[in-house]
Amino acid sequence: MIEIDGGYGEGGGQIVRVCGALAILTQTPVRIKNIRAGRERSGLRPQHLAGLKLLTELSSTKITGLKIGSREVEIVPGKLQGGRKKVDIGTAGSISLLLQSVILPFLTSDQSLELTIIGGTDVTRAPTMDYLSYVLIPILRRLGANVEIACERRGFYPAGGGIVHVKIEPSKLNSFVCVEREGSPDIRGRIVFCALEDHVPSRIKHAAIKELIDKNAHISVERVNALSPGVSITLWAEYANTVLGASNVGARGIPAEVVGGECADDLVRSMGGGATIDAKMCDQILPYLVFANGTSRFLTKYMSLHGETVVWVLQHFVQRKIEIMKNQENVAVSVV
Repeated sequence: MIEIDGGYGEGGGQIVRVCGALAILTQTPVRIKNIRAGRERSGLRPQHLAGLKLLTELSSTKITGLKIGSREVEIVPGKLQGGRKKVDIGTAGSISLLLQSVILPFLTSDQSLELTIIGGTDVTRAPTMDYLSYVLIPILRRLGANVEIACERRGFYPAGGGIVHVKIEPSKLNSFVCVEREGSPDIRGRIVFCALEDHVPSRIKHAAIKELIDKNAHISVERVNALSPGVSITLWAEYANTVLGASNVGARGIPAEVVGGECADDLVRSMGGGATIDAKMCDQILPYLVFANGTSRFLTKYMSLHGETVVWVLQHFVQRKIEIMKNQENVAVSVV
């Protein structure tokens, strides 16, 4: 049994999610200790508990320590069981983060899955649902992944209640080699909001366009159905061979101009350094590349603590080598 320090590096729920997926992928039992040790409220929170429970519902996996606040769990992986499933996180816990434990195992299995998830679609400290739709999914499809995501209803904090439908088919994953962007970028964005005055998304949009003034960006604004008020912005730059993205979610006390400006600045930073994968996508895509055929190479603006933590966890489960070469403008990442 592999033992993982849940307080290492980023020290959050990401370690739990990645370990859950890797345990099933490699059929390797794992014990995670000191879960979220560096957080104000350590141990499993409702969204992490929901993710682990989902793994037991989607497979014959056995997990001990499944309770709120638990600082240690043991995962004994079992065989995946596809079909149609429904899970309710019960809070505004991030649906996009929960999916990090689910998509890859089913892509590499012989089981199809149709999953409906109820929870948060656009919440802080997590990719928005539009980021998944316009950045993650297009890149996964370039790897050969057969996965579809549709958002029926948005879920903002605190009520959550967003509804997302996911369909995953077994796929043969290919390598991703992209060390230079091809073509001119098509920069687009989407702002979605509920139960807020129209001036809020308008100010977010204008702040983003101000940062992207020379980029010819096209940003749409849409009023959506949700159980709680909220707003999010997602921006992406689509090239012939890759997509860079950024997202941000409004919160009480944060000016609309900051929400839009920070998101646009994040995208501009990635575009300015010649990156072919944005830094937030880096830690999400690495597990897929480890289980893809062939050598993958890409450039990212910087390696975040989340990215470094994912590399550390991966090296406990697989033998493939992940090379990281830093220079003045960006970071070259290879999976060999």
